[in-house]
Amino acid sequence: MKETNIISLTPITDLAEEMQSYMPVSISIGPNGEPCLLLTKEQPPLHQGLFPQTVTEEAYDYKVVILRETGKQVLHLPSEHWNYHFVQPLDQERALLAGARSEYHSADHIEENARVFTMEGECLRSFCLGDGIEDLYVAPDNSIWTSYFDEGVYGNFGWETPIGRHGLIRWDDKGRQLEHHDSSGDHHISDCYAMNVVSDEEVWFYYYMDFELGVRKAGQTVYYKPDVKGASRFAVHGDKLIMNGGYGDQEQFFELERDGSRYVTKRLIQFRKPDGSLLRPQATSNRGRQLLFLDGTELYRYEVVD
Repeated sequence: MKETNIISLTPITDLAEEMQSYMPVSISIGPNGEPCLLLTKEQPPLHQGLFPQTVTEEAYDYKVVILRETGKQVLHLPSEHWNYHFVQPLDQERALLAGARSEYHSADHIEENARVFTMEGECLRSFCLGDGIEDLYVAPDNSIWTSYFDEGVYGNFGWETPIGRHGLIRWDDKGRQLEHHDSSGDHHISDCYAMNVVSDEEVWFYYYMDFELGVRKAGQTVYYKPDVKGASRFAVHGDKLIMNGGYGDQEQFFELERDGSRYVTKRLIQFRKPDGSLLRPQATSNRGRQLLFLDGTELYRYEVVD
């Protein structure tokens, strides 16, 4: 039985005012460490009770909140027919919103599931980042990293040759592909469970079926084998990883250390709130050494230390 390290966290902010009458869609950490929230007044229903809709008949009300060191920015989109799942800042005055799904109707009709907005709500452009997006992060140079789950890799929603077939893609901020994971050989991504964009030149990704951890730097990738299966979030610093518990226990976290080509679990971690109760986030994100949690209306942040 591994020892348990109990870590007490203090909320960095309470978003009760911003979340009044809104519910969270997702949270994320921007390229400069800024917490970002995507909120909606009502979740669009699933298509046939199974799949997120790409475009909705009814308009939905979205709100984006970005917490910068210089202050809070709020983008209000009160009448949107696109079903958004991700938000990231693009410099100080623009935000990227994207939906996880995109339908291929024909060569002349491909749904563009990414949109760039000004913080005043003007849509500057749209483009397609492919179907089946698992996660999305913008790097400090404004390039966009997308990872894909199995339907984005193997195809659905009309895609016979899916854009996400490589499992991991880097784009510029106009939606042009810059590079992608080499999906040939022994490191094929069937489902990219987690991604961590550390810098312009460094991205980590954790994928199925082998549950390997890839580290891509300057176009070259090395691989490690962590002894946690099914994780969806992780933070990294030096030779240390903090990964969540994988299948069936996303609230449980583990501390791992690198040993050659493996990452070995050293201890369990429990995050607790100031009153001693267990942190139970309904949304989690990661970037570099940071983990971000939303529990109720409170945001919590943890940084991996030596």
